[in-house]
Order: sequence, then structure tokens, then C-alpha cells
Amino acid sequence: MADGIKKHAAEEKFPASLVEKEVRDARTDLEETRGVYEKLQAEADQAYKTYIKLLAKDDALVAAAQRMLQGFYGLRSVLLKDFGFTPPKPGGRKGPRKKE
Repeated sequence: MADGIKKHAAEEKFPASLVEKEVRDARTDLEETRGVYEKLQAEADQAYKTYIKLLAKDDALVAAAQRMLQGFYGLRSVLLKDFGFTPPKPGGRKGPRKKE
């Protein structure tokens, strides 16, 4: 667009608000900002990958610790709450079924 403005700016009734320098400066600013954005995006992507790997490792550690504690104290022990684990709630009906 800047090349077209430069070429046709001398024509009669050409819009005065179109200035070659402004168009070139806008493009330069946009390219610089895009470069910064792409660099930051690459850094963010790498940080996310690192986070996911660490999260998976920590999830495995917690799951193993939970299984160990459940084996030691019992699956439904209230002592599991001391370690931050909620014991599973008993399911199913209790007692004989009622006839309707």
C-alpha cells in the first residue's frame, strides 16, 4: 500500500490522509510486535510442556502414596483425612431390601 501511495500521491484529489510514512511505520511496528509475540508464545509453550511433565510426575507420586496409605491404614480409614485424602464413601444399600 505504501508503494501505491508513493506512486500516486501527486495525483489530483488524492486523499491527503493517506501518508506513506504512516503506513510504513505501522507495518514496521506490527512486524516488531509480532516478533516479540512469537518469541513469548514459544517460551509459554515450553513452560506449559514443562508444567505438564511435572504435573504427571507429581500425580503419579501422590497416587502411589495414597495407595500405600490406604493399604497401611485401610481403604475406608478416617485417618486418611490427616493426609489430605477423602476415604471413599460406602456405596449400595444397607440392610435387607424393603418390600413395597
